[in-house]
Amino acid sequence: MGGCVEVPRQRASEAIRLLSSQGLLDRSRKPAERRGGVLIPVSDHQSALRALGEKGIDAEECMEELPPRRPRLELEEMKKLAQDLGLWRHSYHQVGDIVVFNARNEDEIPQLRELARLYSERLPRARSFYAKLETVGETRTPRLVHLWGERRTRTVVKEHGVELAVDIARAYYNPRLAEEHHRVASMVVDGEVVVDMFAGVGGFCMHIAVLRRALVVCNDINPNAVELMLESILLNEGRMRGWIHALNLDASDLPQVLRRVKADRVIMNHPTGSLRFLGTALEISKPGATIHLYLLAPRGVVPEEMLGQEERGRFEVKRVREVLEYSPSKLIYRLDLRVAGP
Repeated sequence: MGGCVEVPRQRASEAIRLLSSQGLLDRSRKPAERRGGVLIPVSDHQSALRALGEKGIDAEECMEELPPRRPRLELEEMKKLAQDLGLWRHSYHQVGDIVVFNARNEDEIPQLRELARLYSERLPRARSFYAKLETVGETRTPRLVHLWGERRTRTVVKEHGVELAVDIARAYYNPRLAEEHHRVASMVVDGEVVVDMFAGVGGFCMHIAVLRRALVVCNDINPNAVELMLESILLNEGRMRGWIHALNLDASDLPQVLRRVKADRVIMNHPTGSLRFLGTALEISKPGATIHLYLLAPRGVVPEEMLGQEERGRFEVKRVREVLEYSPSKLIYRLDLRVAGP
C-alpha cells in the first residue's frame, strides 16, 4: 500500500484537497512536480485512484520516493517560545522563504529578534526574518525591521501552482489571501473582461489568467507592484490561458483610460479604502456585471449597512462572505454586488 499518484499540474490542488478530505493523503511526505505533473503521496494508491477517478481527475500510480516533510513548529511550542520572551503573540506569515512577524511597536523588536533566531532553527526553508510595524501610504507598503537571516525582501511564492514575484518591502502582498485569489478566479468565465482596480503584485490577476481565457486589466498605483506583476507574467508564461494588461494609475483615472472597455467583473481589494472608489467601479462596469468589494468592518457591524445610500440603487448585494480576520475586533468581508441594468 502507500506510494503516490501522479495528476495533471492544473488539477493538483483540487486532488490534494480531495485526498485530504478522505484521509488518503500521506502527510509525512511532500508532493513533488515531475514532467508537467504533480506526484502526491498517498496512504493507499488504489483507494486514491478510485476517489480521483470518481471526480474525473486523471491519475496514475507512481512508486517514486518522495521527500519526507520536515516537522513544523507546533502551536503550543510557538506559544511557549513567545511567552518565555514576554511577547503577546506568536503567529507569523511566511512569504516564500521570508518570515514576517507583526509587531505592535518598536519596543517588541528585541524580543522578536530572539524569537526569529529560535524560529530559524525550526523553519529550515526560512532565510529571512522581519517585523512589520505598520502599513503606510496609498501604496499600502509595510514598514519593516530586519530581525534575522538574509537582508533580502524579494522572493517567489506559489499559490495553487501560480508563481508570484513578491517584494515585501515595496508592494502589498498578503499570503492569507491565496485561497481567496483562487476562489474568485474560479468564478470567472472564459471570455470575460476583468478589471482589478488595486492589484498589488497581481494575485487575483495571475490566478485568473492561468485558469481562464479572460482579458484581465490589472491596475495599481504603486509602480513597484506593477513591475513585480510583469515579472510574474514571465514566471507563468507557459501556463497562462488568458491575457493581462498592466496599468500604473490612480484607480479614479480608470474610466478615462477604459472608455471603450466595460468590465464583466471588477475586483476591489482595498478593504480600508474601497468605498471611496465604488462610483468608479460602477462607471467601468457593464449592466449585470459583478463587483467584488472588499470591506473592513468591526465585528458585529452588518457590512452592507456601510454602503452609501447614494449608490444603493445602482446595484444589488448578492452575497456577503467573511474572508479573514484583520484584528481581534475587525473582519475583512467580500461583498459580491450585481450592477443594475440601464
